[in-house]
Amino acid sequence: MSWQVFIALSVVSYSFSTILQKFFLSREKIDPMAFSIFFQIGTGFIIGAFALVNGKLVFPYMTSLAVNFLLMIVLYTLGNIFLFFALRKINASQFTVIFSSRVFFTILASTLFLHEGLIPIQFVGIMLIFVSVALVSFKNSRFSLGKYELFALGAAVSFGFGNSNDRIILKSFPLYPYVSLAFLLPAIATMVVFPKSLKKISSFFSSFLWVKIFLYCSVYAISALTFFTALQISNNSSQVSALSLMSVIITVILAIFLLGEKEHVARKIMGAVLSVAGVLLLS
Repeated sequence: MSWQVFIALSVVSYSFSTILQKFFLSREKIDPMAFSIFFQIGTGFIIGAFALVNGKLVFPYMTSLAVNFLLMIVLYTLGNIFLFFALRKINASQFTVIFSSRVFFTILASTLFLHEGLIPIQFVGIMLIFVSVALVSFKNSRFSLGKYELFALGAAVSFGFGNSNDRIILKSFPLYPYVSLAFLLPAIATMVVFPKSLKKISSFFSSFLWVKIFLYCSVYAISALTFFTALQISNNSSQVSALSLMSVIITVILAIFLLGEKEHVARKIMGAVLSVAGVLLLS
């Protein structure tokens, strides 16, 4: 299959996983860091188990990629911390549009380190994405980027640079082992930074909450595997990251109908449309 098919599968599964994530974080009494650790470990093991069954869990020497792996751990640890704090407090649709700005940071990193340059029309796409972020950030007729919106933007920066770093690693490292490590290693780092959150993980097993989280991890694992597959077989990481943001408009629509996020619907839809328009110009 072509990388475009893989990114389409990633877009749909990612949109549904975001809705599930927002549903759990807003309706259950869950510590964001405990959830982040549990989610990353669960997803990492699901991907690792899938690779093991299919005979693809082979770990080569990665000494030459030590700096890139360290960068991956730092970026995705920070990104997930920002992401979970943001998504717990702001609407899924608003978060999704702000988080879509990560494509700018992917392109910036790809231009600087992978020499994947930009053409003039792509700068117009970048501007449209930032306009979409501003549009959904207006509160009471004024522009406002509060603490949690800044967390969402911080997640966008971390994941944007992380995607370019992923492409560097995947040039010489097998897909499945890397994707598994990309979840497990940041989870370990998060445990080191937030050791008290480990005590709160046990509460997930006192009810059937772990079943719901397992469902979320499974959907997200599909999204991650298809995204990284597209990233590996494509010739341009900026294009992959840009097209993955088609999930913006899908998530906004799903959030309106499934989560009842009906405040400022017209503004959210306009922001999503502008974001997708920007993505198309970038790609």
